[in-house]
Amino acid sequence: MVNLKVFHREQKTFFCERRPFAANLISVLLYKWRILGVRNRIIHTIYDYTNERIKQKMDTPFSTDPAKRVQEVKLFADKLNVNLSQPYIYIKQLHEFENANDFFIRDIKREFRPVANAMVRT
Repeated sequence: MVNLKVFHREQKTFFCERRPFAANLISVLLYKWRILGVRNRIIHTIYDYTNERIKQKMDTPFSTDPAKRVQEVKLFADKLNVNLSQPYIYIKQLHEFENANDFFIRDIKREFRPVANAMVRT
């Protein structure tokens, strides 16, 4: 795993993202240095293949055992550097997430959603 410093354009801040070394290497070679050009069939094939593999990984079900499932969710969260110190803010409990995709799109309870200077309509 490699720590990657990423700039968030809207918030104008930097944050750290953890990614596998191979993913970083491919990104730099293909997108920053453009070693194969911009409109290249090989790049699109690699991109499609990579996305399909990620999709398959994200949709693979976690264990059916609730204790193992919690462990798998924590490992996945740790890989992505997601803070799980307040798991009570999520609508689902950690053992209820079916796969990585389900965790990735998790909902936060309404009372914990930050609303700053927002107009509320009823």
